[in-house]
Amino acid sequence: MNGDFARVTFDSAARFSRVLLQQGRVLLEADFNEQSAIHHHFLRSLIIDLIGRHWRAGDSFTLAADPQGTADFSISAGHFYLDGILCENDSACSYATQPWPYFPDAEHEPPTAGGLAYLECWERHVSALQYPGLREVALGGIDTASRAQIVWQVRIASQPWVDAHLALVLGALQLRLAIAKPEDRPPIQLVIDHVTATQTAFTNALANFPGAAGDCATAGDLLDALDAARPLMRARAVHDATEDDPCSLSADAAFRSRENQLYRIEVHDSGLADGHATIKWSRENASVVFAIRGAPKLDAESNSISVGLESLGHDHRTGLCEGQWVELTGDAFEFTPVAPPLGQVSKIDRTRQTIVIQLQQKTTVDFAHCTLLKRWDQHDGVSAAGVLQVEEHNSAVWLPLERGVEVQFRVGGYYRTGDYWLVPARVASRDVGWPQAADGPAAIPPHGVQRHRAALAYFKRDAADGWQFGRCGCSMLPLCP
Repeated sequence: MNGDFARVTFDSAARFSRVLLQQGRVLLEADFNEQSAIHHHFLRSLIIDLIGRHWRAGDSFTLAADPQGTADFSISAGHFYLDGILCENDSACSYATQPWPYFPDAEHEPPTAGGLAYLECWERHVSALQYPGLREVALGGIDTASRAQIVWQVRIASQPWVDAHLALVLGALQLRLAIAKPEDRPPIQLVIDHVTATQTAFTNALANFPGAAGDCATAGDLLDALDAARPLMRARAVHDATEDDPCSLSADAAFRSRENQLYRIEVHDSGLADGHATIKWSRENASVVFAIRGAPKLDAESNSISVGLESLGHDHRTGLCEGQWVELTGDAFEFTPVAPPLGQVSKIDRTRQTIVIQLQQKTTVDFAHCTLLKRWDQHDGVSAAGVLQVEEHNSAVWLPLERGVEVQFRVGGYYRTGDYWLVPARVASRDVGWPQAADGPAAIPPHGVQRHRAALAYFKRDAADGWQFGRCGCSMLPLCP
């Protein structure tokens, strides 16, 4: 969620049942948002406890051969509950025409060799820039509340795809094992053994299908194994207890700012911390976003892009300055997901509301479908591509962001594009709001994006027999027809 929030306070471990407003008190947006999160957590937990993690209503989300005889397959309409989250398919569609298509390699057709079709869903932030109807025109264009939207995709896990992703998962786990204390190694080794066994079982299940029914339990274990090596991050700011004046910034105060911030540290390039994984960060939770007017124009000779914007922001906090890093993005990047290239603002025409973005590296990206421009705030230590390399440490080495805020990535993480952590920093405390452990700031997994997955069916396609599906998952019928 990259909205303009002060902080995100919901924590399921706190076991709060509701938010109670008190008379004469200040109301914060974080309190209202936490009440909504508490309610959703209760409902989704109830659905899981009563029926299960993954189930369809009747024949919803059933896969079948395309009636037109194409190389595509159909997805039936209906409801599927994934970890208690309702995924709705209003009308039958195909793999290529699903509402939020996912084509990681520009492939609009499933592989003929077969694989596992699975459903993935997550919650994304939507503002009036994407859905103009959210804005009340009677207010003269003033921005108000935003929305959360459930997005689902039917995806394909082929054997090569599984092998590539689990190799990264196992690589990260092996790094954890190598530096772990002797007493901490058995649990890590158990996870490694489980992931390895799951990979072998999936290979066998896919090879034996359709002669043998697809092993749906293995399919579920496989999808869970994709998250077996989630990265861990710590954040800190050393507090100077001798300085109490919020208008005076001590040189020893770790958070040296006159404004409260919500830092967002987001993974840009996927991979391990071996030169592949990179991050970017924003001091405004990546909420400084602008709607693009018209199609961006790429000048191949200068490797720059001219972009018209609906607005240039209202002030320094929400606007643009020359030299800042920005990215052109849109649904095509979010739904794939692919990290869009970053560029630096080289020129701003405030009269025409246009900017020129200088790309530091050549790219083959088609920017014609980009609808949003997003500002990022990293500056020191960035690469030519405008990002920071992920370096993992379990020692005293920290990565400074700015104004005293520092982060540290623990050894053994598999980083994925879009994963993010939120770090609220406050002037009054000269500190960041971060959970603590016995040895200091706790190492925690990303706050998002929380992706949920469920197996739909094993499949295989050949010229002789056409499409063959082995459905997975539980189906529930209404008690009263």
